[in-house]
Amino acid sequence: MTNTKKDARKSSSEARKRKTREALGKTREALEFLAVTAAVGVMVYAILSLPPFENALAWLAAESSRVFLTTAGVNAQVVWSETVSSGTPTGMQRLPRLTPRLIGVNAQGVAFDAELVELCWGKLELALLAGFIAASRDRSRRERLKGIAAGATVMLLAFNPLRVSVSLFAINAFVHDVLFRFFLIATLAFYYALWYAWLSLPSKIK
Repeated sequence: MTNTKKDARKSSSEARKRKTREALGKTREALEFLAVTAAVGVMVYAILSLPPFENALAWLAAESSRVFLTTAGVNAQVVWSETVSSGTPTGMQRLPRLTPRLIGVNAQGVAFDAELVELCWGKLELALLAGFIAASRDRSRRERLKGIAAGATVMLLAFNPLRVSVSLFAINAFVHDVLFRFFLIATLAFYYALWYAWLSLPSKIK
């Protein structure tokens, strides 16, 4: 009887230790995920802040939004201005940043003149997307690279121009200030969940 009680206590103690190890392991994995996400996100954002990449993103955001607006029957055109880029590294020639403006008249006949600032270019989305997927180290490197490439394509050619177009089409403070930011979080979360739970799995598991 005594041995049985000792065995029970030993078994209970081992179970608690196992649960503690599992909890510590999950905590460590979560911290590693956040650390990798932050490191990769900051690195990607810094790279995309260099003038050539900034200008490319600004051009893509402006032209893709113009196409969306035109398709929806909104007369819009892109006007460009130049400023000195804050992303030019120290010691390099100060390169110009191209800042686009979308000018036109929406479906309600209301004129708009909107400057597409950095938040509209997709830099933040790309940085966060790359960070989340790169931190998912239980997926192969190939699947992570494919996930980042596919996500970047969807973000830049579909989601980003769509949210810019909706904001200009509606010309509504609530749409711009609230839904604009909500769509950023919701789209990132949806794509990452879809990629992690389905797209990144081997074909034989799907």
